[in-house]
Amino acid sequence: MSLIGNLRSYSATQLFHLIQLAARTGTLTVGHQSTMEIAFYRGKLIHAVFKEGHLDLANLLWQDGKLTDAQLRAIQSNGGSRSDVEMGRLLIQAGILAEEEILQSVRQRIMEIVLELFTWEAGDFSFATGELPSQDNVMVVIDLASVIGDGEKQRREWQRLQELLPDMDVRLRCARHPRSRLQDIELTLREWRVMIASNTRDTMRQIASANRLSAFQIRRIVYGLLQVGLVEIVRPALRPVPIRVQNRR
Repeated sequence: MSLIGNLRSYSATQLFHLIQLAARTGTLTVGHQSTMEIAFYRGKLIHAVFKEGHLDLANLLWQDGKLTDAQLRAIQSNGGSRSDVEMGRLLIQAGILAEEEILQSVRQRIMEIVLELFTWEAGDFSFATGELPSQDNVMVVIDLASVIGDGEKQRREWQRLQELLPDMDVRLRCARHPRSRLQDIELTLREWRVMIASNTRDTMRQIASANRLSAFQIRRIVYGLLQVGLVEIVRPALRPVPIRVQNRR
């Protein structure tokens, strides 16, 4: 049975249910504004990447704050050509990271990519039976039942965030009178990076691009920072409308 279609008529939830029930093995490719490749083995999720802007393992671990800037530079200068599997082994053998720390970042990245699919309202898809990623990639096994449940929650959250933050081209600034103290709030590395960028002239869209955040991720982060009163949206000033006065004769 071939799987070819568009998300307008066949949702991500329906696709994943079918792959799970049929215990399919292969790669699902979905193209919209970007192209996503999701691999399955016997009905379970094992890998996912964006073909555009794919993060190698070292950059992924750096983005998650598990590698320092210095460590990333050393890796890039000494072992930039290594595969993700080889890089993972090197980091474990060197005592820099434990295997579970690496797998945690990989699993989180795979889930972020796949859950974004649930926010897509359109996109052509096709399933290549038996086609799997190269063994050079770090893979994990994730049950699709939990993916589908989380995906439905993300779809509903995405709809709400679009209503609350419809404009991605607004600027942010750190709150002049924050309602919360920074020392009382535990921020993730990504939230810190958005906070730091908030006092620049960059828009939400530009901050997202610079930090490799999806539209969903940047909206979720900004909404959270707004809720605790750490940032504010800079509204463009309204220009006064000139009033023409006609001379009466």
